[in-house]
Amino acid sequence: AIYTSPIKALSNQKYRDFKLTFGHVGLLTGDIQLNPDAFCLVMTTEILRSMLLNKSQTLRDLEWVIFDEVHYINDIERGLVWEEVLIFLPKSIKIIMLSATVSNTMAFAEWVGRLKDRKVYVISTLKRPVPLEHYLYTGSDGKTKNNRFLLVDKNGKINKVGYYNAKDTKVERKEGTKKLLSTLKNKPSERNMWIHLIDHLEKNELLPCVAFTFSRKRCDENAKSLNVRTLNLLTETEKSHVHHFFERCLLKLKDIDRQLPQ
Repeated sequence: AIYTSPIKALSNQKYRDFKLTFGHVGLLTGDIQLNPDAFCLVMTTEILRSMLLNKSQTLRDLEWVIFDEVHYINDIERGLVWEEVLIFLPKSIKIIMLSATVSNTMAFAEWVGRLKDRKVYVISTLKRPVPLEHYLYTGSDGKTKNNRFLLVDKNGKINKVGYYNAKDTKVERKEGTKKLLSTLKNKPSERNMWIHLIDHLEKNELLPCVAFTFSRKRCDENAKSLNVRTLNLLTETEKSHVHHFFERCLLKLKDIDRQLPQ
């Protein structure tokens, strides 16, 4: 069997997970080849396409292909890879396609079914393995840094009490001073908001977290403003482990490569 993913990081993660569960697992990416003769191979979709085009002997006894994140077929730049792999795969090979965001599920399944001349069964669920809740964080200073209001609960129901409490809190702050109207446009105030938010998440044991920003520039600016002098999320023992790990990695590089910007 072959498991494919769109990115190396996911391939590496699944390789570790599968190896712990099944044992005899291999990994094939652009720069890594581990146990290529294993019964279960983890690879990027581009590697599978290359194997199909080159008629690799590895595919001779292949029975199953699992496509994770198959919605990448809609990607403008890389979608052709998934399309070609689905076309080139022999009809005898069984396919499992995984995705949480394919919008035209039935149309896509019908296309694959016509392509492979077989029935494609669509199995879907609205249940999330991890319940999703929506909160609004309105903190911007020491007094309001714990202002986190539940807006939508895990069942998808709007929490009107949380909404109006958040709204009232924002109104009270705005009435206090007009300067708060431009809080999000003021970089120092925005940095303070991030600091208070992360501090709030840490105290409530909600870290690690992922923060999305709508532009790469803003993402870089926020990352630079939240440096080690601003945030301290590691213990002294953890810092020591990070330092020693980094030093060991540097020792593996050539002298000239060690001088490259990190």
